[in-house]
Amino acid sequence: LLQTVLQELKQGHTLSGTLAKFPVFSSLYVGLVEIAEETGELAATFERLAAEMHYQVELRDKIKQALVYPAVILTVCVAAVVFIFNFVVPNLTTMFEDAENLPGYTRALLAVSDFFLSYQWILLIGLVGGGFGLWYYREHSVVKRLGAWCRERMPVVKGANLLVERIRFNAALHVMMSAGVAIDRSLKLATRTLRTESLQNEVLRATERVSRGESLSVCLSESRLYPPYFAALLSIGEESGELARVFGEIADRSRRTFYSWVTRFTSLLEPALILFMGAVVGSVVVVMMLSISAVTDAPI
Repeated sequence: LLQTVLQELKQGHTLSGTLAKFPVFSSLYVGLVEIAEETGELAATFERLAAEMHYQVELRDKIKQALVYPAVILTVCVAAVVFIFNFVVPNLTTMFEDAENLPGYTRALLAVSDFFLSYQWILLIGLVGGGFGLWYYREHSVVKRLGAWCRERMPVVKGANLLVERIRFNAALHVMMSAGVAIDRSLKLATRTLRTESLQNEVLRATERVSRGESLSVCLSESRLYPPYFAALLSIGEESGELARVFGEIADRSRRTFYSWVTRFTSLLEPALILFMGAVVGSVVVVMMLSISAVTDAPI
């Protein structure tokens, strides 16, 4: 990649035009480089981009860290259920072969075990194939709409997605306005960092109104990205001429809020998954003991 960029530059092409050919560079990145070429502030722009990429890496690492332990617990839970229905319950079915009038919970347990033994590989192939299909066709419009629906409608994901979008949008505005980019152009470029279509539409409507001369804080306050407190900060930034600083402050505060949310979420999710695993395994054990007691007419 670097060799290609170097050759393109030697042939007289612009740096921004060359970088635009590679998908690894986002539209925001290319746009800032293009503006820096016009203003002659490439060094300062690259410093700001490096700082922003550092924050993005921290954000991704925080999300991955939040998902590791719950994923391990969930895997153990699934493995325990598979072991029970594949080895434990089938070994007890011989006790119930000649029994009559089995309780309903016993018949349900045996039916679930039979279903597992008969269709578990089909279920596994279906899950793996479905996951691979979603990943392979991740750029398809249907998959994108499904992802957008999950980000905007699922109870827990919705709040986290809004925080992440607020961080990206305000961090991009901070970088661009610190580089001296006009507010209307900054808004248009920063909108490309948003992955949620409804938020993009809200910001685009606000951008059109700002271009017509309306107040920035008033226009953006109608977007979910700016609740009343942040809208008030924007109003102060407009009056003081410190909008770049205000956008940076909003991004920093949103990062701290997101980190705190991740900590609380994982603190609650870990015991919830452990309780779920205990409930599933414990329920199976209780049903097995009750079934044995009903067959043998012996007290537990």
